[in-house]
Amino acid sequence: VSHERMGFYAFVNILEAILRLGLALYLTFGSYSVDRLILYTTIWTLCSILLRLLAAIYARCCFQECRFRLYLEKNLFRSMFSFAGWNFLSNASGTISGQGTNLLINHYYGPAVNAARGLSDTVYSAVSMFVNNFTVALSPQITKAYATRDNSYTKYLVFKGSRFAYYVLFLFSLPLILEARFVFTLWLGEVPEHTINFNRLALIANLLVVGYSVFTYAQYASGDIRNFNIVMSIITLLILPASWLLLKNSPHPEMIYFASIAAVICNIVVTHYFVSRTLKYRFKEVFKGVYLPEIKVTACASILPLLSTLLLPYGWVRFLITGSLCVLCIVPSVLFIGCDKSERLFIVASARRFISRFKKPDD
Repeated sequence: VSHERMGFYAFVNILEAILRLGLALYLTFGSYSVDRLILYTTIWTLCSILLRLLAAIYARCCFQECRFRLYLEKNLFRSMFSFAGWNFLSNASGTISGQGTNLLINHYYGPAVNAARGLSDTVYSAVSMFVNNFTVALSPQITKAYATRDNSYTKYLVFKGSRFAYYVLFLFSLPLILEARFVFTLWLGEVPEHTINFNRLALIANLLVVGYSVFTYAQYASGDIRNFNIVMSIITLLILPASWLLLKNSPHPEMIYFASIAAVICNIVVTHYFVSRTLKYRFKEVFKGVYLPEIKVTACASILPLLSTLLLPYGWVRFLITGSLCVLCIVPSVLFIGCDKSERLFIVASARRFISRFKKPDD
């Protein structure tokens, strides 16, 4: 990723998807004598090792710095382990909070509701994958810009990257939020209780997360992540006691997502507090350059699809019309409300170049 070899990165992701599909088909139609869960975990562990080795071999063959040799520099090791340690704290807090919340749901509402949360998380992860692949491509550019002390270009990348990451995620999330019942019914047949509400709230929370996640790349590029990760980890861990209080005093398991959304809002404030000190900007700039266009696009693009969902009868026709309206409303809203003139011209020119590849040359 740091060398921006996105072709190989895409190849590994495609290979991973093919392996997952092949494993799912084998478990569904194949014949075997061992327990299905044990077989799944064993095969997927081997696939993960294979993908890891493939990346390691590619890096060793293509990049001089990835070849092993004994080398000892205490200051460098101290810096690297410090960075890795604070990064581990952030990841560990997220894992503890997520798994702890699952245990609380299982304790208060049973495995059926926990399964509903798992199903909603599956859809949430699939949608997140699209925007994650987009933001991964931004990371090396942001790091390079900050390393050259070009704060102006770093802000440019972070602001525009955050906006367009939101637009991409919104394009996939809006139809799933409005037509969640139809999608889950088509997928599962019988939809477990709470699954639809879980899915909608998880997607809304993810739209808030993507609003600040790109900004964290700038903070990580600076290397000054200790205080940043400590505060973010504390907020993430507070989701657990907040969820416990909400589940203990409310008959609605959906309340845990409101705890997560509240934590995300706090993380937005914390992120901009630290990153604004790193990149020297004011919140007014972020609101005007990032959040205001996102709010305008969301408001304008949601009206017709929402009316379609409310007024049309449930079924295939409504699903197709709502999905089409989402695309037909979001794309123009992004172009004419969410972009400035230079961005609009760039997108139109890129679209024309892409379309021209499929046109036959004139005789």
